[in-house]
Amino acid sequence: RNPLATIGIQAELIAHKASTSVAAHASHIIDAVRRAEKLIQRWIDEDKHRAAGSRTSHAQPSTSPVIHLGAVVQRVLVQAQRDYPDMIATLDNRFEVHAATCDEQVLALVLSNLINNAHKYGRDKQGQLRVDLRLRRRGKQVTLRLRDHGLGVTPEQQALLFDKYHRAIAPLNGSAAQENTKRLPSGTGVGLHLCRTLLGLQHAQIEVFSKPLYGTAFVIYLPAPI
Repeated sequence: RNPLATIGIQAELIAHKASTSVAAHASHIIDAVRRAEKLIQRWIDEDKHRAAGSRTSHAQPSTSPVIHLGAVVQRVLVQAQRDYPDMIATLDNRFEVHAATCDEQVLALVLSNLINNAHKYGRDKQGQLRVDLRLRRRGKQVTLRLRDHGLGVTPEQQALLFDKYHRAIAPLNGSAAQENTKRLPSGTGVGLHLCRTLLGLQHAQIEVFSKPLYGTAFVIYLPAPI
């Protein structure tokens, strides 16, 4: 985390001394650094929890608070719109009336990661970033779906997406595959694995549904408040 701290300090100095327009960009860097620091801390906490669970058979996931889904999603979308100004997001109005049992920071980090993946891999044929968010409640469960309009992934790739260090590849063959591969930026392949792990600690789950050339949908299953 030391490199992140250095970047954050330098960005704060720029934001303090620079012109208004430059300061605004510096503020975005500061926000990104803080999100990354939270993500790293969550990963550290998750590893500690898993290590403790291996030492005792009585270890259980921590109890999660009740959160207002509309507020969390809107906060994530506001930040995403700053990061990706061309993003078009379609939001289900059910977010305004439903709550779920989950850590707010965990859900925000997961949604931010999914939108970031949509930015990198899920743009449509015109290069536009479009995401649709839909919410449903069924009994004791709330389902939150985030769908992009990008290349999609094959069934074989879907089975591997949540594996640590795995990265998706273009779903096409021949020259089209080579061209699409050029569009895929570098990455570590740990984001989706971490999302699934952190949600698991919240008694939540995540699944992927996709079809090559027809986009990808991630569905998060959250416990509903009693």
